[in-house]
Amino acid sequence: SLYLSRIWRVAIRNEVDKDAVQIIDNAGYRVDDILDDVERTANVLSWFVTRDLQKPGFMVTHSNNTLRYDSKLNSCSISFEPWYYPSKGEFYSIFSWRKSSGEVVWEQEGDADYRYFDKIWYQLPKQRGEACWTDPYNDVVANDDPDMNTGMLVSYCVPILDGDTFVGSISLDLTLP
Repeated sequence: SLYLSRIWRVAIRNEVDKDAVQIIDNAGYRVDDILDDVERTANVLSWFVTRDLQKPGFMVTHSNNTLRYDSKLNSCSISFEPWYYPSKGEFYSIFSWRKSSGEVVWEQEGDADYRYFDKIWYQLPKQRGEACWTDPYNDVVANDDPDMNTGMLVSYCVPILDGDTFVGSISLDLTLP
């Protein structure tokens, strides 16, 4: 009886271990699929932004449409180097986000108090010269809009190039649970 009890315990533990591994593997595949989708979306957006570099007004459309296309994304920034567009001033960054109602809204961000070009999601692709993921970071802003205070995010960032020259950064943001 003790012998059978031990055998059953080992057998059950082996089955539980197999099930746990399968669950973890499946979750990993789902995460990989989400990350791959975000990277594909960023590549398409990068193509449109580069094509329309001489049309700064189009950045609003591109940022908003990206969120409408990919419901997994929390927000999107298309941000440029200071004075890249002289007519827009020192700061030109289009930030779109999804409200809890599902509505996509945007604002032009950046000022002396919020220097987006100093943020990690802007600096990483500039320094590396290639697309990359940020480590998770806390994105709490001093704002009355609860839809903008998303908590922990991870961002996929793509450099915007004019020829070989870095001129800005695209950031696609996912909220972490």
